[in-house]
Amino acid sequence: MAFASYLLYLAMSFVRPDGFAPELAKHRPMAVIMAIALPLALLEVAARKRWPARPAAFGVMGLLLLTTGISVAANGWLGGGFKAIASFVPAALAGALTLLNLTSWRRLRAAAAVLVWCMVGLTALSTYSFYTGYDVQRYVLQEYGSVTTSHDESYVPAQHVGEGVLFRIRSVGIFADPNDFSQLMVVALALLWGLHPRRGKLRTLLTLLSPSALLLWGLYLTHSRGALIGLALAGVAGLWGTLGPVRSTLILGAGGALAKLLNYTGGRAISDSGASAAHRIDYWNLGLHLTASHPIFGIGFGNFENANTMTGQTAHNTFMLCAAELGLTGLFLFTALLVFSFQSLGAALASPQSDAAARRFTTGLRAALVGFLACAWFLSRTYDPLLYMLLGMCIACAAPAGNTQGTRQPWIVASGTWAFLILVLLYAFVVGQRLAGH
Repeated sequence: MAFASYLLYLAMSFVRPDGFAPELAKHRPMAVIMAIALPLALLEVAARKRWPARPAAFGVMGLLLLTTGISVAANGWLGGGFKAIASFVPAALAGALTLLNLTSWRRLRAAAAVLVWCMVGLTALSTYSFYTGYDVQRYVLQEYGSVTTSHDESYVPAQHVGEGVLFRIRSVGIFADPNDFSQLMVVALALLWGLHPRRGKLRTLLTLLSPSALLLWGLYLTHSRGALIGLALAGVAGLWGTLGPVRSTLILGAGGALAKLLNYTGGRAISDSGASAAHRIDYWNLGLHLTASHPIFGIGFGNFENANTMTGQTAHNTFMLCAAELGLTGLFLFTALLVFSFQSLGAALASPQSDAAARRFTTGLRAALVGFLACAWFLSRTYDPLLYMLLGMCIACAAPAGNTQGTRQPWIVASGTWAFLILVLLYAFVVGQRLAGH
């Protein structure tokens, strides 16, 4: 019952009832299912009499939750600190609920399958809208051009490709932006290949090749530049162990050439000299200054947009947003969750308790995380519940692999080191762009 309620919560996180039926929003369906799933998961843990994942992971997630409140209170608004904690609770609980439930390879695969097929369904619906005009205002975004879909429900975007108009598919709710939508397509693709049992031609066609083709075409129709980078790095992460660095790089180069040939970005150049990139560099530069001026707890949860007097937009970088709003304390804790994730994935791959199917799934999960983080370099996902679900899945791999303890010093040192390197990389990127005149 506990795991079934978690799977329902996971499915509802992607296919949001209030997204497709806004009148349900007042009933708060996500809060209701969480109120059911969390006590059931805790009862199951109590019956087992042991934590299902590394205890430190729960502690770090709790400290990160507390830091969101402290970050606001430290800037002079105590009441706002409680509001910040309340705002981040859904993300923290999503990660904790995932850790509590995913205690075996069977459960991990089931959760990944729910994620994959939800994304396949959403992609199919948006693609259908693109080619038929079904509810086109909801599922297709017009980036530029003289023709508008907002006043003509019978407008079919596919019939107007090449007329100087760029259309990008999207979904509803949390996926209303094509970049957000494409990021989870990358995750679904990686998990799909990790789940495949590699037997039966018909099964391969129906459960691997067909959904993969749909997701890839959906990615193309989003024309997301960040997702293209995420897909490339996810592919390298997935193939590196099997094909090695040389062949993985060659495949990456061939994929890039194919994307160029197909005009994947729809004319939106992947460069650092456009207006979008210039604004992003300005935001990152602002974020570095804010981090330097408020190094311990940052400027406060949710305050970056207020500090950005240029456009009032967010940082467009998950790590920069974390450092600016939560300070070095928040960045360290956030990075610690990433360290736990990659350490757990590495332990699962190396464990003698992991068979070939488990290692293949773990490789797909690692590729999914790499792809998500690559996209997150250009998006603000610091407080996204879906990120914490994915991190929870990665950390949960340690349980069936037989390693739920770890040691204190390595993760502390690694987290501090990676937090420092992230800031250095951001600083180097901003300085490099300034020197290049962008």
